[in-house]
Amino acid sequence: PYHGWTYGLDGALKTVTELEGVEDLDRSRLGLVPVRVATWHQLVFVCLDPSSPSLEDWLGERLRTETAALGLDRLRFVERREWTLACNWKVFVDNYLDGGYHVPFLHKGLNSILAFKEYRIECFDRACLQSSPITSSEQNDAMTASVRKGHAAYYWLYPNLMLNWYEGYLDTNLVLPLGPDRMKVVFDFYFADVDGDEARARNRASIDVSAKIQDEDHAICESVQRGLGSRAYRAGRLSVRREAGEHQFHRLLAADLRA
Repeated sequence: PYHGWTYGLDGALKTVTELEGVEDLDRSRLGLVPVRVATWHQLVFVCLDPSSPSLEDWLGERLRTETAALGLDRLRFVERREWTLACNWKVFVDNYLDGGYHVPFLHKGLNSILAFKEYRIECFDRACLQSSPITSSEQNDAMTASVRKGHAAYYWLYPNLMLNWYEGYLDTNLVLPLGPDRMKVVFDFYFADVDGDEARARNRASIDVSAKIQDEDHAICESVQRGLGSRAYRAGRLSVRREAGEHQFHRLLAADLRA
């Protein structure tokens, strides 16, 4: 639009203006930059690195096989929400991958429905699965229990994508760095049942429960970021029982940084 150059839908340069006398003008080399695009379930991935693995290889066989059984393609997109946090993006990922370590202390509603002692962490390829049965008892938080059913499965894909699945529900979290101490996380919400007033009310309640949990997480992530700036800060130790996913994240990131 700046000088009236036009391009085809395939990105090829079609017309230029007032370039008479320019030598060796090769329009085939002046098209828009191509990028790789691939799909997985209802998600579209764009890759800017032509030398990186295919999306299929990046996901790995186990992640592709397990999620195929969840019926993700039957879910329908309902809403997107975005949060901007005053912390480094890696702090947010660390918090997600701590194996439920912080759940009993920060998420009272979520903790009331998860079987904490049966919470499992499994690392494979470039992914980590955290999972837990959903419990039913008089101690359940009523609102959380009403919209979280079946079995909780929390998948993380290196470096910055999370998929949180319950029966008939999925939210995806895309973590985007905005600076050394700022980040944005994009939540997309999907549901199996979206028709009718009752379904819409239930889905709205489910999104509200997620937002409450995120508010709790965001407060602690920003607190951690402030702590990292302290002159008294020293690296801590990881829990073998709970933080295998965090350890995997650190190893994968360290390997990429060294490369």
